Amino acid sequence: MPQAVNSELYLYADDSCLVFQHKDLSAINEKLSFDFSKLCDWFVDNKLSIHFGEDKTKCILFANKRRINKVGKMNINYRNLQIKQFTKITYLGGLLDQTMSGDAMALNAIQKINNRIKFLYRKSNFLTPKLRRLLCNALVQPNFDYVCSAWYPNLAQNLKKTAAIFTK
Repeated sequence: MPQAVNSELYLYADDSCLVFQHKDLSAINEKLSFDFSKLCDWFVDNKLSIHFGEDKTKCILFANKRRINKVGKMNINYRNLQIKQFTKITYLGGLLDQTMSGDAMALNAIQKINNRIKFLYRKSNFLTPKLRRLLCNALVQPNFDYVCSAWYPNLAQNLKKTAAIFTK
């Protein structure tokens, strides 16, 4: 599969990610459309299926905030099908936003943590302190640990303060 394209192709289990870096959006569109077509042809030749629905096949343009506002929309096509561009995508369980700020991933983690803490609070009358700690370690802590190194360093100060409240 990687030999079918000239762009970088990241593979993990049944997920794949086609990546191309350039300063010119038209070059990105042209290269990714060409390589995506080659990838689709490879799937057909190898009797495999590719899912074109919005929930599976997506495109996103990563850039800083200033540059994102200046650049137009991506135009990645395969035959008569246009791949929809998103400002946020989920990849391998992590939520990536187009500026790679980590804000979307942090807010998602904080929301999950908040919901699980509320659940534990509602059930606290039925739980011993030891069981509460065990459930907290199992239900809450993994949300801080998973890809924290990716989202925390670039996080806005107000979100860092919110995340710090949950770690105390």
